[in-house]
Amino acid sequence: MDEKIKFWQHQLKKTTEDFQAIVSLCEKDELFLRPSAEAWSIADILQHLIQITQSYYPVVKSIRDGSYKPGWIGKRTFVTRFFGNLILQSTVPQNKRKSKTMEPWIPVQGEKNTHIVEEYLAERNHFISFMA
Repeated sequence: MDEKIKFWQHQLKKTTEDFQAIVSLCEKDELFLRPSAEAWSIADILQHLIQITQSYYPVVKSIRDGSYKPGWIGKRTFVTRFFGNLILQSTVPQNKRKSKTMEPWIPVQGEKNTHIVEEYLAERNHFISFMA
């Protein structure tokens, strides 16, 4: 298990570094531009990723401390495998169909968070440490 964790920590660090290199080429205002009225900006996507990551912490903590109890569906591996594969397939670049996120993960609309990149990087680093 330790090797898998180290592998994914390395992948997270690498993609974080790649992200930093790309986002450093953007002007701050570009982070808030939306390609269309219904599309998300880069800042919206970063907020969404922060919210999703933060939703993992309670589950991982309960697994670690032995208090996690999967629900009925969680005990049916064929169901969880099916939905896991469905979600995975929806994220590949070749998939042109738009998907909707669940309510808790929809980015909050309102003021521009000019520190969103720093917050995203801090959350990423926290997640990498948390998974150790």
